[in-house]
Amino acid sequence: MNKSLIILVALSVFTAPLCAQDLPIRLPHTDLADGKSTVSVDLIDEYFKQYWKQNKIKKPKVVDDHAFARRASLTINGVSTTFEELQSFANDPAKNKRSAFVDKLLKNSRYADYWGFRLRQWILELREVKGQGANFTTLYNYTRKAFAHNYPWDKIAYDIVATQGAIKWDGRSNFGIYFDGEANEMSDAAVRLFLGQNIACAQCHDHPYVDEWKQESYWGLAAFFARVEMWDGNVVAAERFDERFADIGRDERSIPTLIGGESAIDGGGGENRAIADNTDAELEMPDPENPKTVMPTTLAGRVMDPTNEPGKNRRWQFARWLVGAEENQFAKAAVNRIMVELTGHGFVDTLDGFSPIATVHHEALLDQLSHQFIESGYDVKWLIRTIANSRVFQTIASDDDSASFHWNSVPISHLFSDQCVDSVLRSTGKEVTVLATGLDIADLLKEEENNRIAKRHELIPVAAKKIQQGDFSFLADELPVVDESWKPHEISIGDEQRKTLIEKRNAYTEAGKQIAGARDKARASSSPTSVALFRMNGDYINQCIDTGNTVAETLEYETAEDRLQFLFLRVYNRIPSKHEMAALLVFADSDEPSKIKDLLWVMLQSVEFQSF
Repeated sequence: MNKSLIILVALSVFTAPLCAQDLPIRLPHTDLADGKSTVSVDLIDEYFKQYWKQNKIKKPKVVDDHAFARRASLTINGVSTTFEELQSFANDPAKNKRSAFVDKLLKNSRYADYWGFRLRQWILELREVKGQGANFTTLYNYTRKAFAHNYPWDKIAYDIVATQGAIKWDGRSNFGIYFDGEANEMSDAAVRLFLGQNIACAQCHDHPYVDEWKQESYWGLAAFFARVEMWDGNVVAAERFDERFADIGRDERSIPTLIGGESAIDGGGGENRAIADNTDAELEMPDPENPKTVMPTTLAGRVMDPTNEPGKNRRWQFARWLVGAEENQFAKAAVNRIMVELTGHGFVDTLDGFSPIATVHHEALLDQLSHQFIESGYDVKWLIRTIANSRVFQTIASDDDSASFHWNSVPISHLFSDQCVDSVLRSTGKEVTVLATGLDIADLLKEEENNRIAKRHELIPVAAKKIQQGDFSFLADELPVVDESWKPHEISIGDEQRKTLIEKRNAYTEAGKQIAGARDKARASSSPTSVALFRMNGDYINQCIDTGNTVAETLEYETAEDRLQFLFLRVYNRIPSKHEMAALLVFADSDEPSKIKDLLWVMLQSVEFQSF
């Protein structure tokens, strides 16, 4: 067994380490919640079996095991498969190995790491100009935790839309800060994200195409957010700020398992701000000729009854309306978004393309999936598992335009920034070398976990007491309960050992900072030209090649044929064709590391590596 396999096997059972003082670290593990295990794959397959038959479309072929493993790993865990995982999966004779592979990916901590980035990105993409003062790091802390805990999609909606909190401690509250506390921008964004509807054209006049969307409806939705306030923690009295937004420490599931630790998160730290609600503000219609107070009104024009119940603010009412929107629109938008993420196919033309006049593709299937998504309790893992086990997910990739209507092949997808950064780490073997350092500091991380959880247990009752002393005592009821059953790890670290461990921990954190820099640059590379420049002229790929172990492992194989096969499996997750083997043998038939480095660099620049 080679060194990389030993390390990866160790990682698969390593569950203990969690966080550190300033830059928390938690190594990869596989202890996430399963989610609903039952799936409705037959629903999707039966629908398209009949559809393809009625439209005289030949039943599409599915991809082979190598391509399936790559697609499933990239879309569910945000990273290509490892050489060892791929070989094990391809050689597995079990008939249910694909569904078992999907289950394994959904339990891996990388699932939460990756989808935490996706949810954060969905929010950030709702605004062309980045919101001032938002804390993208704590926003990610929340989105990561949401998927680690397998929060139902409706809970996520309530959390993001209705939370009162300080962004320094509570990542959910960044939604309001990101949109500058502007009532109409918050309602507009929430409708786009959770209902898949873009109502912006009704801001200044009745919608020009959708008769049902009136200007008063637009501002009626905004009225749900009229009582939002942004508190500046540097201006509001510290005592008053703490009484409402006391620190309760970090939930362990908010700490990612990114290579290099939490330092591998990109994004700014934001300002010391909070989102709160006052009790008496109302929204005025922005019409100088006809100024009037607008009451909270649904998109269908129903005026909502006011609520004075503690904890049930108007934004809570708005979230309740979102989730219960007409014709299961909340569920439909979620199903559509996840379907696009996994297959590239959408039930409408854009993620926010639903409207009373929009053409909905395969509407009957969308209705059925949405209904069962509701029945699952809005379980996102159930939805992902259902789609990933379907034939639609497993069809071959092509650029056939007709497939967008018939779904008999998936469109070729390009790697998101996070998929790209992490797949480079894995393909070059840099992931293994960094994690080797991480494994060496296991005892130190266990100690840090003890300290962090003990501190959280100390902070929660203190925070509850502070909040109960203020004007918003009901917020104390929303605090988590201290886990009395928790027992700290038994650890003994000597003084000399501690010095060594701290040095290695610093090295692990430093590697994370380099990865975060690459993640930030990759995310900023929006055009094809800037993406190419990032890959070819940036130093990230070269650094990973130089400090990873793929070149050395390639040279352990004696023949050029074996070296090429190893490289193809590690980089492309497939076996090379006879033509590729013949054309590239000369480049692998050398014992000089520089030659293998050049070949690996070229492979990482290819369209195939950057897509799936």
